[in-house]
Amino acid sequence: MKGHLLAFIAITIWSLTYIQTKVLLMYIDPIEIIIVRFSLAWIILWIIHPKRTPFVLKDEMMFALAGLSMFFGYYVLENIALLHTTAINAGLLVTLAPLFTLLTASIIHHTPLPKMALWGALIAFAGVAVLVFEKISLPNIGDSLALLAGFGWAVYTLILGYISTSYHHLAVTRKSIFYGLVFLWLFWETVYSGSFHFEAYTHPAVLINLATLTLFASVGAYILWRKAVLLIGSSKTSNYIYLVPLINTTASVWLLDEVLGWRIILSSLMILGGMAIANKPSLQPPE
Repeated sequence: MKGHLLAFIAITIWSLTYIQTKVLLMYIDPIEIIIVRFSLAWIILWIIHPKRTPFVLKDEMMFALAGLSMFFGYYVLENIALLHTTAINAGLLVTLAPLFTLLTASIIHHTPLPKMALWGALIAFAGVAVLVFEKISLPNIGDSLALLAGFGWAVYTLILGYISTSYHHLAVTRKSIFYGLVFLWLFWETVYSGSFHFEAYTHPAVLINLATLTLFASVGAYILWRKAVLLIGSSKTSNYIYLVPLINTTASVWLLDEVLGWRIILSSLMILGGMAIANKPSLQPPE
């Protein structure tokens, strides 16, 4: 029972991140959110797990790739997507990450997918089409970026599989965040030429949402999820990913006044149903 409760709390926290980010985007830049959030998270992880790891060039390169894919493949795309689409759409499309992981792993390892997995993928992507294609036109940039973010998380997940299991999971997260921040800072200072909105940090909405994103979504929920996996196993724990669209949609309608139309309901059923058919339970959802 404790394991299920921990998994539910972690998923609830992650489900609300789309709404919190949507609120923060009203005050500060999407890249700025990532820099501040994960700089604070990195410091907290150092406090929780200060043990240094040996420098092994091959492993450091994998940490760097993990950080690069985590930040640019997922968080940057997700935050920019939320500028152009609803929290409901973003949450639903990013939920496809485990399916992208399954398909990508099959291609990389030359492993044929079971027929049911292929049918599941077909149903899920048909659900995506129902959601993002209104009439006969291209999907908006927000939906496209959210879909790419789901794929970016799949790449990050696969890279983690190549990192030695001898490292503590908090050390892996901490080092991945460090390299991701290095790359993001370079991007911020050279290509993006961004500037911090210091005046925004006096606003309670900014402080509260940044604090909860950092403490709960980037650190706390991750620890709860790992404990849930140890208590009830990865298969049962990963089933909670199917609650993300339900929690995110309910909260978005209630807190952001977003509209829940028939296309969202139909696409949700198709995407979640397809993912259930093609389910690979060992994958962790995006935070």
